[in-house]
Amino acid sequence: MEVFNKTELQTAESIINQGLKSAAETLSFFMKESIEVKQIGVNDLGIANKGPLKLKCTTNAHLLTTHVVGELEGFCCLVFSEEEAQLLQKTALPPEVVNDPVMFEGMKDAILLEVDNIIAAAVITQFANLLKRKMHGSVPELSVIDATKFDAFIKEHLDDRSHVINFRTNFVAPQKSFSPMFLWFMNQPFIDDIKQLSAQGSR
Repeated sequence: MEVFNKTELQTAESIINQGLKSAAETLSFFMKESIEVKQIGVNDLGIANKGPLKLKCTTNAHLLTTHVVGELEGFCCLVFSEEEAQLLQKTALPPEVVNDPVMFEGMKDAILLEVDNIIAAAVITQFANLLKRKMHGSVPELSVIDATKFDAFIKEHLDDRSHVINFRTNFVAPQKSFSPMFLWFMNQPFIDDIKQLSAQGSR
């Protein structure tokens, strides 16, 4: 069964792109360099219900998860490959921290959590503003899993009443780029609100 028609997908796409643009602006300030984000298109959005969702990495996956709480509930997750996680950790921290194994070990996870907090908060805020709902993200959590266990993670968080919107982000800076997968688990009220907003815009 189709979750969104084309117009509804375009509505979701527009909200997400506005959120990602805001996230790129905040990331630029946080990382002290210009960061741009490539806009996603309707064809870049995947909608999964019970079907498998494949992770395109063969090493460990760094999962940064945030619960959406308030009038609408959901669960979002950024997925970084091992290589992307290390790149962010080493480029976002000052050289004196990177070159000190003890300091680096103590601060490397905080960088990923802050990046997740920026991206997730920007997208959640955009949905909240346009859907006119009071909701916010919880404190993000980080877990590292073997890529082969990714399907089990999805099944654990995807129940009969949930769908997951998934897409690959693409943040680009002069010296680096990172493209974490973004997963948004939505319950039916969330889906219904997007449909309603789309219908209002098409009148």
